[in-house]
Amino acid sequence: MILSFLSLLIAVQDFWWFLSPNDPWIILAFYGAVFPFFGLVASVGLIILLSAIIRPLRPFYSRIRQDWTQVSLGLIGIMPLAIIIGFEEYPNTEPYAIAASLVLAASIWFYLRNDRSWQRSLALFAGVTLSMAVVTLGKGIIYSSLDLPWEDRFPLQTEALNTVIGWVVLVIIIFSPVVLKFLPKTDR
Repeated sequence: MILSFLSLLIAVQDFWWFLSPNDPWIILAFYGAVFPFFGLVASVGLIILLSAIIRPLRPFYSRIRQDWTQVSLGLIGIMPLAIIIGFEEYPNTEPYAIAASLVLAASIWFYLRNDRSWQRSLALFAGVTLSMAVVTLGKGIIYSSLDLPWEDRFPLQTEALNTVIGWVVLVIIIFSPVVLKFLPKTDR
């Protein structure tokens, strides 16, 4: 997971330079929501692949194969950092970040209390959906109260769409274990 945190930070910091507030808002929203997940998903995929190949790590891989929702849970574990990064340029975000993190903590608690993978995925889905709703509401409230000149900030629809696209990516990540269950199993 350390690689995931690093890849998220690198993606956010290094490649934002070629965008400006004058670019079309849809491009800004798509980039801001999707690009940080490329490094995250790639590093987690690499860790899973290496655990399947390297013999001492195979017990870890076999446990993951028994319950793929653990991968989703691990990826949801980075959400508090993503929430903080999402609110980075806003003042007075603490109540919204804490509320969104508490919603995520409750969904993880429900995840741990259920045994079936569909219930676990549903708990994570509900948590991500509610926490992203808190983030979107918080951004809207804070954005409307900002006292910056209009040329110094991104349009409000960019901020809202950024959060919605991020939610869609997270939902795909959460429900991907359902698809992974259909992968062929080997005898080893």
